[in-house]
Amino acid sequence: MSQFIVENNVLHFVDAPPRSSKRALTLSIAKWQFIVNHLETSRADFNDNAERSCGLCMFHYNHQTSYLVACQMCHVAQAGFPHCVHSPYTAYCDAEEEQDTVAMLIAAKAELAFLKSLKDA
Repeated sequence: MSQFIVENNVLHFVDAPPRSSKRALTLSIAKWQFIVNHLETSRADFNDNAERSCGLCMFHYNHQTSYLVACQMCHVAQAGFPHCVHSPYTAYCDAEEEQDTVAMLIAAKAELAFLKSLKDA
């Protein structure tokens, strides 16, 4: 069973939040694999629900600490992309805003590869 569903054109995480940084990264990779698979099979545009469906965001940002501080501990920020700015996620957001599913798929594949590279680092 998938940990993600698309309901009313919004991606939702439907499992327990991660309790470790390693699990958070694994969930983020799973999210982007889900998005790639979804876009490859349906080409349907949907909202990725940002930090509400990102394992890394769920783990590092618990709404009790400052978003600016919490993000600094994230794998993506430590790789040089604080708040995911200029990471492949930025291209995905731009494509999502334009409802360009081809560009969304390209950016989603790039984000997936990027996150997998963090697991190997």
